[in-house]
Amino acid sequence: WKEEFWRIFQLEKHDLKNLDFSKCYTFVISTRKFQLENQVEVEKLTLVSVRDMRELGEDDLENFQLEFNLNFNLPKQFPALTSLHLVEQAALKLNPFRNPGFMIRDAAFRRIKVIGPQHHVLNRIRESSQIGEDDLFELVIRLDDEASETFQRLYPSFSHRFGEMRSQFDQMCQHLDMLYAQVSNVDKKGASQIMDSHPIYKSTIFNAIRTQMSPREFLRTSPTPYLRNQFQSHLTLNT
Repeated sequence: WKEEFWRIFQLEKHDLKNLDFSKCYTFVISTRKFQLENQVEVEKLTLVSVRDMRELGEDDLENFQLEFNLNFNLPKQFPALTSLHLVEQAALKLNPFRNPGFMIRDAAFRRIKVIGPQHHVLNRIRESSQIGEDDLFELVIRLDDEASETFQRLYPSFSHRFGEMRSQFDQMCQHLDMLYAQVSNVDKKGASQIMDSHPIYKSTIFNAIRTQMSPREFLRTSPTPYLRNQFQSHLTLNT
């Protein structure tokens, strides 16, 4: 890792003379050399913290960069993540082959490390070379099209089971999209009449409308027990 750090440091043309050596610097290294499933598009160093080694206080990264004329990559900012609920929803939508998780930090420099459940599932597969139905379901409902293709390419022995369940999930989402479109074009009374004929989908449709998401997007960010219940109800109705 030391060699990789200095290789990318030189590649990005940073200058040690600009650094304040009374500070402790923390970086995340993105490198293709040690990647497993994670796909590194650009090799880079990301500066994630600067701390005074005497007083232990932490500096604001943007101000520090300007003051010392530095040009390190800085972490992306997501000002819309204003609650832990929104943070949890963001984690559920991660592509684990690109980002297993992320770190959140408030104005007081307090941090929480957030790992998506999809990444934990992949770890269990690596360790056991097996996949249970619960873990398979977790991947089917959380992975987007790109991540699904990557999973099936990297784990061909599970591809058939994954594709079968994914097809069932897609069919359910297509049915929900149809109901969503019908309900969106009528008044409240008409919407209730339509959904009274499809009671098992009522909660999902109205919650998708309330949150201004598509049914699939709402499901992808919903708790697993709710999803499992919706999916099983759909399978029971259509078998």
